[in-house]
Amino acid sequence: MPEGLREFTKQLRTFWDGLDNTKRIALVLATTSVLLLALLLPMLSSSRAMVPLYSNLEPEDAAKVVEKLEQSGVPYELRASGSTVLVPEERLYKLRLDMASEGLPKGSSVGFELFDKSQFGATEFEQHVNLRRALEGELSRSIATVSGVEAARVHLVLPRQSVFIAKKEEPSASVVVRLKNPALFGKREVAAVVHLVSAAVPGLSRNRVSLVSTEGLTLHRPSTSEGGIGSETLVEEAQTIAGTLEAKANAQLERVVGPSGADVRIAVTLDTSTREETKETYEPDKTALRSEQTSSEEIRNQSGAQAGIPGSRTNLPDASGNVAQAETNQNLDTTTRNSSTRNWEVDRAVAKIHTPPGRVARLSVAVLLDGIWRKGPNGQEVYEPRSEQEIRDLTELVKQAVGFDALRGDTITVTTARFQRPDLELDAEATPMVWYQEPWMVPAAAGLFALLVILSGVLVWRSKKKQRELLAAIEAARLKEREQAEAMLAGGALDENGELNLEAAFEPKAMGGGPEAINKIREKALEIAAKDPSSTAVVLRAWLAEEEQLEEKAAE
Repeated sequence: MPEGLREFTKQLRTFWDGLDNTKRIALVLATTSVLLLALLLPMLSSSRAMVPLYSNLEPEDAAKVVEKLEQSGVPYELRASGSTVLVPEERLYKLRLDMASEGLPKGSSVGFELFDKSQFGATEFEQHVNLRRALEGELSRSIATVSGVEAARVHLVLPRQSVFIAKKEEPSASVVVRLKNPALFGKREVAAVVHLVSAAVPGLSRNRVSLVSTEGLTLHRPSTSEGGIGSETLVEEAQTIAGTLEAKANAQLERVVGPSGADVRIAVTLDTSTREETKETYEPDKTALRSEQTSSEEIRNQSGAQAGIPGSRTNLPDASGNVAQAETNQNLDTTTRNSSTRNWEVDRAVAKIHTPPGRVARLSVAVLLDGIWRKGPNGQEVYEPRSEQEIRDLTELVKQAVGFDALRGDTITVTTARFQRPDLELDAEATPMVWYQEPWMVPAAAGLFALLVILSGVLVWRSKKKQRELLAAIEAARLKEREQAEAMLAGGALDENGELNLEAAFEPKAMGGGPEAINKIREKALEIAAKDPSSTAVVLRAWLAEEEQLEEKAAE
């Protein structure tokens, strides 16, 4: 125990011992009263409890709510810089219904009620702005209903569509949320808000939504990659895949090597590029006759050869003026042509493949195996390395568990080593067990506690015994003084006038033993006071209190 605490305890005990029973009872009653008052005060003060009617109000709404409360004569309190209005608890629900009938609080955002009143003569630009404001207001209200969101604000960028614009711009959204507890707003809630916004706005992709909190935390950022996945998302995806594969591999190995007998670490490399492929595959063996055309053509030619006597005579006219005709030999020529056209349909497969980012490009697997522990001749655990065949078998097991692909460039390394075993004493030079971890520490601590309890009881008993001895010695001294006084009176210490003769009273004979007896009593009292000063102080206070009581009685 620290010296200061010991001194304080001693002073507190001395103070308590110095009090009589009346003061002790009064002190206990006062302490109990203070504690009861501290417990009952909140209950008494809550008899007219003020509860929040609305919280986080806009200044305009807060002013209108306060105005309605003042008109109704309802007491209220303002908290949180005027954004929270408190009313009596028994009137809470009635006041909320009354405020709802008045359309309060309206909030800073407006929704599609903006179109309840048609504006005659509104331009197309004004209609476009009002549509954007309505969408922002409705989304803000919807996001505020998500668990963990206290308030939200949405900003939309909606490009105007036109047939004269070749490249169309995509819409985007920025969302600011005030969270009740940022630590409890996880990935699931973030994904829900992003999906809500992207599904509510036509043409808005989730990769064009930015989500931040009022604490300055970026909960979701737009993707800058072509495939729509950001670098942070890829890192998280790689960690998730690695954790899943490690768990599968460890589960398989633990069935063989036992718990804590293997450690698997996997590094996953993801492909961040976007790939588009078009493949056309032809199967020449798989053909089919699509169409067939057959044509046949026959050509006949008639030709003759000239005959007769050559010369001019045959070409001159005769006496009657007729020219002799040459004789011809008639021949008939026939030509036949056949043609056939067949169109065959060849089996063709066209495949368009779009590969987004996030494909597993490579796995690097590292496996650390513990050896085999066997009982030695002296009963100690002896380490034995695993065989090469067993390592090869376990390597194949891990490959199948993680989906190892050598063509993809995956690598695997399996190493066996001796794991640290704190629960075993491997050799004589091993680190000795810490003293407080020894098996005998529990009974030793229990025995020491029992000894302290016994010593405390003995010390208390001795203190009480010393106090009783001191009181007995003091009582004996007082009795001795009384006897001495009576002896002085009996020994003629009074003069003839009946008054005390001091000289005769202080004679050794009248003192009943003289100065030696008084010195012995004084020495005994000093010895007891030196041994137990606290008890001596208690006795002295008791004497003083008794003397004061006697003086008060004498005064009466």
